[in-house]
Amino acid sequence: MIKCFLTVYLFSSLICHIPGKAQGNSLLWRISGNGLKNPSYLYGTMHLKDSRVFHFADSVMVKFEECEAFAMEVVLSEDVQLQLMKGLLMDSGFVLKKLMGASQYDSIDLYCRKNLGYSISQLDRLKPIYTSVILAQATLTDTSKFAENDLFLDEYFQHVAIASQKSISALETVEQQLAVFDLLSYKQQAELLIETVRNAPNDALDMETLIGLYISNDLERMMKFENDFNLPDSLYNSLFTHRNHQMTDRIDTMIRKRSTFIAVGAGHLGGEEGLVDLLRRRGFSVVPIIPTYNNYLTDGWYRFSSTNNNFTVDLPSYPLTASTMTGDQVAYIYSCVLPNETSAKLIVRVQAKTLDETTGFSRTGSIACLRSIFGENAEVELLNETQNSAGFRFTLNDKSKIIGTLFSNDRKYFIVYCIHRRDVDKTKIQRFINSFKMLS
Repeated sequence: MIKCFLTVYLFSSLICHIPGKAQGNSLLWRISGNGLKNPSYLYGTMHLKDSRVFHFADSVMVKFEECEAFAMEVVLSEDVQLQLMKGLLMDSGFVLKKLMGASQYDSIDLYCRKNLGYSISQLDRLKPIYTSVILAQATLTDTSKFAENDLFLDEYFQHVAIASQKSISALETVEQQLAVFDLLSYKQQAELLIETVRNAPNDALDMETLIGLYISNDLERMMKFENDFNLPDSLYNSLFTHRNHQMTDRIDTMIRKRSTFIAVGAGHLGGEEGLVDLLRRRGFSVVPIIPTYNNYLTDGWYRFSSTNNNFTVDLPSYPLTASTMTGDQVAYIYSCVLPNETSAKLIVRVQAKTLDETTGFSRTGSIACLRSIFGENAEVELLNETQNSAGFRFTLNDKSKIIGTLFSNDRKYFIVYCIHRRDVDKTKIQRFINSFKMLS
């Protein structure tokens, strides 16, 4: 089903339908040898917000932290989004209504109003292939029983890379990605849009199957997924083969300069013309890292570790990462919300001590640290002081309540706390705080 394939490509670049030898059931691959000083890593993604695709194996974020740089298909920025918006529109004189019959247009308009809440006329100048994607995404969101994250998976990695101050590079230009579907005439794209609406329920089921294979790290079965794609050679080569060779050139250059974590649609990994095989042909050792999930605890919580900041802590879900400046010091922030408590956020904040601060725990330094975060007027009171920690509890001017513990070693402060506006389950907060450990 050609329409399903194109939709899957735009969401996930997941399927690689060229028969090829089995290469290992893993989404994470280690690239080494051939003169590299340090290994780099190749990770297959799905371009989705579905919470299930964020179910990372234990090694994924560890290897992400180890790398100096991050690369993805196209780096998302305001300039890129402007380029994308221009490239998504049909040439002057073309509108969707003229590319199909009146009854077909009315059917799509009805479907659009039902699933998007507005008329198809608002998308009349958009290239029909991208209208297909918008409608298919809306259908998947409506039928999925699982929560969505704020960011697509690839966006999430970019967000964490920015927060971690990594060098970020693109494997392709916007023009290269947009050119893929310019091989299809507007009329062909309109026919795919009609099929999108006609086959929406079946395609939602197909996507559920794909997500299941993905979270199982089953690369081999992804490649054998039985859909009748029947793509013309020219379109397949544009979608995958040509792009894979271009991306291999870029990857070869990047990883010789610095260790890089590379996130690409999982469909680009496998097959005889996939990235794994193309890199091997250039003399690199590319081996799968077999996934384990020991950090997922039996009660649904997650044991998060940061190798860069040397700590571990239990959280109800994998945290978002951000960074901010406190004076001339960078602070790293790891956060998530308590389940069923949307007003309560659990946070670990890590920031370096200044050169003149005392090594180990200091009451004066700890209070100054907390006030630099919560405001100079914060009525900070330290509780249960030990040689390397102290509890704290107070209320901010906006009535937000803060409860937590500040940990300290010779170089850093670790501020582990919950911020909430109403009563929450204190046992969950204490579990979070008590689970925190500084690593040597």
